Amino acid sequence: VRVPMQMGIALAKGLSERFGVDVRLKWPNDLLLGRQKLGGILVEARAGDEPDDGFAIVGVGLNMGCTRAELDAAGLPDATSLHLAGVLDLTIADATGSITESCSSLELGRANMVSDSCERTASARRPG
Repeated sequence: VRVPMQMGIALAKGLSERFGVDVRLKWPNDLLLGRQKLGGILVEARAGDEPDDGFAIVGVGLNMGCTRAELDAAGLPDATSLHLAGVLDLTIADATGSITESCSSLELGRANMVSDSCERTASARRPG
């Protein structure tokens, strides 16, 4: 429970500060702008035999440049995007930079050592 909560709070705070919007965490894994879903978090964790042998993998989905028409066409009337919130000219590098900074701000032992790998695994795709 600790990793998803800390990650969600860190991402909401980091995205808010970086892009000037009010992102909130709706437990357990939704990132909201107002009452609309901006993105989500998925954490997969495994405990190891020793206290320091466990790991957690965090996945983040973020609606960046979607228009209202695209979200509606995808059947996502309750979703929003950073573009719709007024964050224009946004690149994947901007978003992954914010996510990386948010990950790095956490004190989760070795987990924060691999936070920069999210830049290598980021991809762009349509909502849905």
